[in-house]
Amino acid sequence: MAALTIRQRLGWTITPERYQQVRRLWIDHSKAEDWPDLAGRIATLAEDCVYEIMPAGRRWKGHEGSPCSISTGAASGGPSST
Repeated sequence: MAALTIRQRLGWTITPERYQQVRRLWIDHSKAEDWPDLAGRIATLAEDCVYEIMPAGRRWKGHEGSPCSISTGAASGGPSST
């Protein structure tokens, strides 16, 4: 199945349940950024997420790839590192 485009996703019907689900993920992710808590951030992402720092040319795929950013220092800092 092909990934949906942003335009297609913008056409989704938003239910109160879906809104609360997205809001909860956003709150959890924001709190994890403030600590900093990389594992907490990763837990809020889709299994097939892509973490990319374009100016540095760095890219990690999936939950398994994301933690490698700790050892490189690219995402081990606080909120400014995302």
